[in-house]
Amino acid sequence: MILSTKSDYGLVFLTFLAKAGVRHLSLSEVAKRSGLSLDYLEQIAVVLRRKKIVKSIRGTEGGYKLARRPSEITLKEIIQTLDRPVAFTKCSAKGCTCKAVYFCQNVKIWHKLQVNIDKILEKITLADFVK
Repeated sequence: MILSTKSDYGLVFLTFLAKAGVRHLSLSEVAKRSGLSLDYLEQIAVVLRRKKIVKSIRGTEGGYKLARRPSEITLKEIIQTLDRPVAFTKCSAKGCTCKAVYFCQNVKIWHKLQVNIDKILEKITLADFVK
């Protein structure tokens, strides 16, 4: 599994917000400091705001800040918000439609791997990226 650009940039954006604490950051400030595209950051910010991971305020003192503490925002939540559910294989994802699922011996291994990946992604928080 390769982390998408959207998730990668989203993590950069959220890390900047986490480091800013209670201060609001404008997207243009984050784009300038990080070298990321302002247009792409705007798309990411909209999705994160809809999922209540960030808050936005308009005006000269406005911008974005985290809606929750960094320790409450997991890597799994971020990736699933910006991408899709994390799955090692199609068989490890919920609702496997593989024709071989009923007799395949591998599905048990993929499921076990998926459970462990989920546990790891749930343990890693935005606070870990700030450290």
